[in-house]
Amino acid sequence: MSGRVAAAVEVSPSFVVLPRASEAGPIYLGECVCRSTQGKAFTLSADTPPTGLSVVLGTPAADFSQAVRIEWDPAKDVERPARGFPKVRLRAIVEGKETIIDVGVYCRTQGDS
Repeated sequence: MSGRVAAAVEVSPSFVVLPRASEAGPIYLGECVCRSTQGKAFTLSADTPPTGLSVVLGTPAADFSQAVRIEWDPAKDVERPARGFPKVRLRAIVEGKETIIDVGVYCRTQGDS
């Protein structure tokens, strides 16, 4: 038997690809939702995102969830780590205990396929 221990707060999706395609042109924002796995209220905050990205936290919902909007300003170079993808770090506090939540962000450029 195998499994995993759920964090007090989890995010879905945990990875965002920007821009998204639409008939009107590229959309440089994506949304994910943080949700309590224990049915408890939580407080959510965001660390300062990498240059070129911004984070907007939605209003907490009655079902112990909260939307998070991640935006990319394509006019700015995104600060990229030496390995992997840029990430947005969120911090959720449930009953005084902190859970760190990372959302990966892949910023597609013209040369990417």
